Parts: sequence; structure tokens; C-alpha cells
Amino acid sequence: MTKRDDTPSRTDGSNPALIGLAAWVLPGLGHWLLGHRARGLVLFVAIMLTYWTGIAVAGPRFTVDPKDNTLWFAAQMGMGPQVVVLYVATAGSDVPPVPWPDSDIALIYAGVAGLLAMLVILDAIGRAAGDEPVATEEQRGAP
Repeated sequence: MTKRDDTPSRTDGSNPALIGLAAWVLPGLGHWLLGHRARGLVLFVAIMLTYWTGIAVAGPRFTVDPKDNTLWFAAQMGMGPQVVVLYVATAGSDVPPVPWPDSDIALIYAGVAGLLAMLVILDAIGRAAGDEPVATEEQRGAP
């Protein structure tokens, strides 16, 4: 078994709250600021591509809608301020409804992307606080 030291291993002076805020503003930015550049880039591309694919399927008017899709909108809030900007920009527009199943597919894509972004935020906060994942002896291939 691997012993884990409970003291934070953070040496760069990263503030977990600021890293969490950065990760919320832009998925992957928290990891980028912590020096995990490749991880941050992969997270950014994967989450943004998923979110904007959902928006492209049905458009922002019906995908980003807190009145008719309250829980999906709450899930999308993990994507940061871009959700609020999309909502404000399209709130008054009169666009014809998007047919099913496109509307549901768009909601699922955008909502799942927001939930993934929330996990990324929590991971960035944990890493900033010094809670780096520790590999077991099996994972390291120790004899």
C-alpha cells in the first residue's frame, strides 16, 4: 500500500479559489495555470467541442433556456460566463422551435459538457490544494 502524506504538496503558491474561478471561466484554464499544459489543452478542446456541438445542433435560443430547461441550464452553468452571455444575447429573439430529437440532443450535449466542466473545476481546485493523485504500486509497476 502507498502511504499518502496529508500535508499539501503545493509549492507554487497557487490559490485554490483563484484556480477554481479560472477553471470556471474557461475549461482547462485552471490546469494550464498549474503548469499542466497538455492536460489543460485536452480538457479545453474536449469540453468546448462537446458544448458548442450541442449549441450548433439546436441553436442557443432553445439550448440555453433556464425557463423551459431549468436543470439542463443549471448543468450548463459549469461552462462559465459564456452560458450567461448566450442566454442574454438570445433571450428576446423570436426563433421557431427546433424539432425533436434535435432539441433533446442539443440539451444533452451542452448539459454533459457543463457537468464535465464542473468535474474539471473540482480537479483543478484539488490539484491547487495539493491533492495530487497518487499512483499505487501496481500502477507504477513496482516489483
